[in-house]
Amino acid sequence: MAYSLNDLYYGLRLVMRANGLLIGLLLGGAILIFPRATLSAAGVAPDAALWPGRMAGALLVALGLNLLIAAQERIVSSASMVSMAVANALAAIVLLLAYLNQEFSGLDRLGQIGLVLIFLLCLVSAVVPLRYLRTDYVVL
Repeated sequence: MAYSLNDLYYGLRLVMRANGLLIGLLLGGAILIFPRATLSAAGVAPDAALWPGRMAGALLVALGLNLLIAAQERIVSSASMVSMAVANALAAIVLLLAYLNQEFSGLDRLGQIGLVLIFLLCLVSAVVPLRYLRTDYVVL
């Protein structure tokens, strides 16, 4: 149903898949499995313990899998949409606060562009489900 012409959730499914793949599996997997040297070269590894970052990577992978599975459902539930909106809004807030505190000062130009793209995808993924929550065809 996701590719039919009369799919009411086409835009939501597209954003769910993009977020699940790019932020969930790609970014979360990279944070989870890359060694400290690779993360330090990218400018994202702290000098302190690495386990909080690994935990965040594992949770991003879980969120990405949740979004990919929810995007395959015939009718996307409101619980999936609310969890998507809240998780991505919180991720965008964390990224914004870290940027304002200059915690990303070690990033190179490519890292800064990637950070902006991740932030924009989090914002889009936080706002898109709100449109579908207001409609009458959402199953609670």
